[in-house]
Amino acid sequence: MTRVKMLVKFNLVILALFFCVVIVRSDLNSGTEDDDDSLDSNTGGAKMEYKDEILNSLPKMPEEKPKETATTGKLHIGIKKRAENCERQAQKGDSLHMHYKGTLKEGGTEFDNSYTRGQPLVFTLGIGQVIKGWDQGLLGICAGEKRKLVIPSHLAYGENGSPPTIPPGATLVFEVEAVKVEPGNRRVDL
Repeated sequence: MTRVKMLVKFNLVILALFFCVVIVRSDLNSGTEDDDDSLDSNTGGAKMEYKDEILNSLPKMPEEKPKETATTGKLHIGIKKRAENCERQAQKGDSLHMHYKGTLKEGGTEFDNSYTRGQPLVFTLGIGQVIKGWDQGLLGICAGEKRKLVIPSHLAYGENGSPPTIPPGATLVFEVEAVKVEPGNRRVDL
C-alpha cells in the first residue's frame, strides 16, 4: 500500500473516531446538570477507558522502512556461478583479470562491455584502480566465478556520474567474470 493511501486511510479512521467522540459527548451532555455532575464524578474513569479502547482498536500505521538512496544504498553481491576449483580467493593487492558487462539499474542501458572488446580488464584489487564497488564486491572471488554486483552511486561514480554514459547518482549493475586471479607482489593496507 502506498504512503498516500495509508495516510488517507489513517485520516478517515481519525475522522470516524472524532465523530464517535462527538456522539458520545452529546449523549452524555443531553441529561440535566445534576446528571452531568454525577457522570463526571462517578464515570470519568470509564469515559477515559472507553476512549483508550477506541484508540487501541484503530489500525496502527505501519513503520516505513527507509528507502535506499544513492548515498545510503548497500552493495549487493550475487554469485551467478561458483568456480569449480578455487585455487586462490582474491585478496587486496592481487591482480585480477575480469570480463564484465555494465548497465544502468534504471532503464538497463549498457554503458560498457569487455566481452565485445575481447579483452578482460586487468587491475590490482583494493588500491583504487577501479570503483569502490568493485574493490569491495570482488574480494574473495575465484578464477572462473561469475558475480552480479549492484553498486549504489556512492560506491561508483557518485553525484557527478561519468558523462555522457553514466548519469549523476546512477546505481550500476555489473555482470562480472573472473578470468584469472594472480597473487599480488605488494602489501595493501586499506
